[in-house]
Amino acid sequence: MDNKATSDSPTTIYDLPHNALVRIGRFLNWFNIVEFRLCSRKCKEMAEVMLEKGLKEISLSNDLDRDVNDDPNQYTPIRYCTKLRKCEFTSMNLFKDKKMHQFLSNNPHLKEVSIRHMRNTTTAGILPLANCMNLSKLTLVCVPIDDQFLRRLTRHKIHLVEVELTHLKITVRGARDFFRAQPLLEKITLAMRHDDIRPCLLTISKHCPKLKSLDIHNANLNDDNECAL
Repeated sequence: MDNKATSDSPTTIYDLPHNALVRIGRFLNWFNIVEFRLCSRKCKEMAEVMLEKGLKEISLSNDLDRDVNDDPNQYTPIRYCTKLRKCEFTSMNLFKDKKMHQFLSNNPHLKEVSIRHMRNTTTAGILPLANCMNLSKLTLVCVPIDDQFLRRLTRHKIHLVEVELTHLKITVRGARDFFRAQPLLEKITLAMRHDDIRPCLLTISKHCPKLKSLDIHNANLNDDNECAL
């Protein structure tokens, strides 16, 4: 009787094979999976399979921009993400270089990356992006990134289609060298805190023949705000 009852019992989510969990994970976002992970030990194991093989996109943000609200424990499951194609990070100040470096190293198939207002993420943290050979869209806004990162992208022959470089620590020379090696760019957003970007625009006009959109509304130009391309 006991054996018959067991064999006739309905299948539950806990009985699903890994390939089914992967398919389910593709329809869930980061927060859905993390919440499911907290339900039980079995759910934790299943969620980690979803994170590792099913999740394709992740978007994390701390809108209040205060360290006290940036709970480091919420980032623990991120180490299981290895198949991401798109990621967005905004104002997560406890997500520092070591964790960012590990995360990006674990996700070499990234195609789109956005990092905004992350004051504790420096060039050292995002250098693994140079190993993402499928990277086509990159957004960096108010992040302490310098010319070393742009040189690494160039050296690894990363050719972007869209890029935003706004209020970083890059120099005009570093930006010009970068744009010289980006013939596939179709959309550029560029602004520097203090430097006149006019020389960059001249380089872009010569070396980015596929350009369709150029946004410089936050940028500094020369005194008369004119630039002949």
